[in-house]
Amino acid sequence: MTGTIIRIKTSTNLCEVAYQLLFPLTGSRDKPSD
Repeated sequence: MTGTIIRIKTSTNLCEVAYQLLFPLTGSRDKPSD
């Protein structure tokens, strides 16, 4: 159970990191005039 929770937490952390990396890129691409 604990291992699964850690795995889910890690994957969620990776997703958050990926989102934080991708969102600024797409955001600046979406609004170049901003």
